[in-house]
Amino acid sequence: ATPQQGVQVLDLRLRPQPLERRAGRPCHLGRRSNLTLARQQKMAHQDLLLLVLSDEVSRRDSAAAEARAHKAQLDPSMHLEHWDPTAKVTYDQALFNELTSLRFLEGHAHITIVGPVGVGKTFLGHALGHIADGLGRLLSNPGFVAETFSDDMPPGRRILHHDPETDFYVLAHVQEGNKTGKPHSHGSSWAIYGNAREYTEMTEWRRTNPESEQHAVLQPVSKYRLGPGETKAYGPGVIHSTAHRKKAWVIRVTGTDLDVLPRYHFGKHDRLLAPA
Repeated sequence: ATPQQGVQVLDLRLRPQPLERRAGRPCHLGRRSNLTLARQQKMAHQDLLLLVLSDEVSRRDSAAAEARAHKAQLDPSMHLEHWDPTAKVTYDQALFNELTSLRFLEGHAHITIVGPVGVGKTFLGHALGHIADGLGRLLSNPGFVAETFSDDMPPGRRILHHDPETDFYVLAHVQEGNKTGKPHSHGSSWAIYGNAREYTEMTEWRRTNPESEQHAVLQPVSKYRLGPGETKAYGPGVIHSTAHRKKAWVIRVTGTDLDVLPRYHFGKHDRLLAPA
């Protein structure tokens, strides 16, 4: 059927949400505020309806996140960005980075955080829960993907967020198709890879010769594919490589600026062995 003459067709496809709404914060435009805004801007009826529907989507996303946190008994104030690095406590920074990479989840392992009273054990436990929930929601959010990437973007990397206190980065990568990267590690830090579009072929490597030798001999130990919405964490010193058959959109979270760290890069004299 075709629309009758003079009848406007309403496009009900919701537009990408602003960053503060996608982040799970409550929308501050209530029903009365929506009507006031519509009058001030002389908004068309269909635009007002889209605004109301978008606000409802944002409200439900926020409510769902709060419900998951409540069910897991996570304190809403205990997020990693609120960690005080100047506190007079001592801890293993490499172990801290390993925990925040969530790598232990991939092995279905349980962890126990022990230490004296008042050193941040409870805070760290709650913060890890928020990290796991937030990353999954970010990759499965169509609004975030639509606003972060577009089909005409050239290959490259952009910084989406940097926390100056904890020094972690959120990066958006447009990976070129038909390209295979060389084995590398992240030094003493960590990284979490997540695909938003297409696939990343991942290979993890093990060095078979002593690190005291000048050149490395690497053997593949596992190979797998990361698809849209899937993530994988790589802790300190883990050697891995990526390959993309098609142009891919990738989100990467890193513990620091990896480019300034001493870390392994495959050299021209290094050797790759066949799978065992």
